[in-house]
Amino acid sequence: MEVLQTVLPILVDILLVVFLVICIILGIKSIKVIDKFNNLVDDAQRKLDTLNGVFGILTLFNDKVALIAEKTYSLFDGLIDKLFRSKKKRKKVRDEEDELDDILREEEEE
Repeated sequence: MEVLQTVLPILVDILLVVFLVICIILGIKSIKVIDKFNNLVDDAQRKLDTLNGVFGILTLFNDKVALIAEKTYSLFDGLIDKLFRSKKKRKKVRDEEDELDDILREEEEE
């Protein structure tokens, strides 16, 4: 029994030292994995930042094309509107001129 009292604490101490060494090794390996992961994320972030410039240029181009399309549509819409409205106005003006001519003729006759 006395042998167990002397050997058992030594065995527990050795196992604790082995466990401590294993924990230190796993901690160092996990730090290396975290560093590699951070490098990967940083690289991806740099690549995304370069793409943000490209997307900014594409957005600017898209806005300009939309503005040109809107102006073109507005121009054609105005021309078509003028064509059809001018015919209606001409007809209205002709009707008013005819009425004025009739009134003038009636006054001349009197």
